[in-house]
Amino acid sequence: MFFLLIRNINLHIFQKILINNSNYTNVYYLNIILNLLDVFHSSARSIEKIEISNGKIAVKVKNGGNKHFIAENISVLGSDSHGKEIFNTGTKGWYVLAGSAVTFEIELPEEDCYKADNVKVSVEAQGATMGKDLVLDSSWCASGKEGDRDSGGKTNR
Repeated sequence: MFFLLIRNINLHIFQKILINNSNYTNVYYLNIILNLLDVFHSSARSIEKIEISNGKIAVKVKNGGNKHFIAENISVLGSDSHGKEIFNTGTKGWYVLAGSAVTFEIELPEEDCYKADNVKVSVEAQGATMGKDLVLDSSWCASGKEGDRDSGGKTNR
């Protein structure tokens, strides 16, 4: 039970608490135990899937590791065929628990979406950045609402 408690809280904070409340020998042995526990920590983070439809992009972030992480920021950068930035949007992320995946949905700016040819998705997660690029099809930009553009760039009325 003691090891389960250690595994589920920030190890560095726990070490500081023990240093203030323990003698040197206990802290030394505890540091060895904590370092051994950290060896078994795996952080396999990835962008598993990106789907674009109805003017929204869904970014599925997977945690194949054995410890949670925070996907701090998800950003979507749209550019034309020459690399010129057309739009830059995003959202704040949240926890991605060990062995699970979370899908973050971001609305694309519709008029700018039609002008973009490429999309770069970036996920910042505790000091690491994951990224994926894809070619944008203008038919994915339509939000499906009456009065919106169809894939031919015409206005439906």
